[in-house]
Amino acid sequence: MGRCSAALLLLCALAARGEPLFLGQVPVEVERGVALAGPLRVRLLLRPGSTGRLADLESRVRVQREEGSATVRVEGYPVGRDAAALQHSRPSFLVDYDEAEVQALRAAVIREASDHPRPEQLEAFVARYIEKKSYRRGQDPASVVARLREGDCKAHAVLLAALARMFGIPARIVVGLAMVSVDGRAVAMGHAWVEIYRDGAWRAADAIRPEKGASMLRLPLSVISDEGPGYMLSLMDALATLQDVRALSIVGAE
Repeated sequence: MGRCSAALLLLCALAARGEPLFLGQVPVEVERGVALAGPLRVRLLLRPGSTGRLADLESRVRVQREEGSATVRVEGYPVGRDAAALQHSRPSFLVDYDEAEVQALRAAVIREASDHPRPEQLEAFVARYIEKKSYRRGQDPASVVARLREGDCKAHAVLLAALARMFGIPARIVVGLAMVSVDGRAVAMGHAWVEIYRDGAWRAADAIRPEKGASMLRLPLSVISDEGPGYMLSLMDALATLQDVRALSIVGAE
């Protein structure tokens, strides 16, 4: 992915006139005939000298480490089993759903869904609401995203987390790798999305969707734990984990 700014490394698959845009792309090889739906074995090739900061991933799935690489077996999304905390339901500096700009969206969501919207309904709302899919806005809190209706994958994640919490759904933001397959061609990139707490586990929710006919596999690497005024430090830690990965190899799992 190269050593870019924090904002650039978070840019990812964005819908622009129906076509996906990619930035921070990671080389990926996929075994012929293998679908990203799994089960799969994903081998992360790590940069020389990398410490391979994969603690969050290791808390979810078994990670087999070798010199210069780490391999995981995945089938669907690797859910997190840690319990939801109060911070995952409360407003914060970054996920500021108590601000008027976010609160103003409550009525629109209820009109489209109900006063108890499902996560997929919130995903669809955010995908439509953010009209300008832009690389220029990568560090805004939810209230600014709601006002400008512009941003990258992180902006989508921040607003989605804010709406989820506003409607009583525990939510948190994660950074990781997204692998997308279209017509047999695979790409991988750094990505930010949301996890919502449901049925005793953290499950993926994402307002960024691959184009029709594509499949996407998400591999969470870091949870944004600090949502205060210094949240960029937590973000930088997450980005450092992404920088450790120089390539991916995906094969079918037995």
